[in-house]
Amino acid sequence: MQTAQSTTRALQDCVLDLRRPVLIDLSSAEKVIDLRDPVPVVVPELSLRAAARRIWGFSAAAVLLVVTLPVFLLLVLAVRLTSLGPAVTTSPGIDLRGRAFLCLGFRTTTADGARTTAFGSFLDATRLAQLPRLWNVLAGDLRLGQAFAR
Repeated sequence: MQTAQSTTRALQDCVLDLRRPVLIDLSSAEKVIDLRDPVPVVVPELSLRAAARRIWGFSAAAVLLVVTLPVFLLLVLAVRLTSLGPAVTTSPGIDLRGRAFLCLGFRTTTADGARTTAFGSFLDATRLAQLPRLWNVLAGDLRLGQAFAR
């Protein structure tokens, strides 16, 4: 098993080739690391603080979803009346464990995505477009603070 010092020494003779996303060992001209390969993500063990944060986020998201359900339904109706297409859209995201997930949000653009609708501008300005992300908090993909971050 390599130590941190031996790894550091091995990488000192390497250079990043800007034409290709790889690290090249200058002494042997061999590819050392292909930067296109997926980066391994280390998942820390679940600590008491992390468990408490997850319980708090789940509980708060569940309460917020119940409280905002009438607003949620009105926004779905308003988005459907002001433009064509689905009211809730998905976009790709990466969670803290490095896994891909679909991040939810109200659609703020036209059906072809060419421009923002007038109601979509209102949703973006008030951050109500991010309200469906509470489902991502319930699923464990996002933390509550990340759901409404700009």
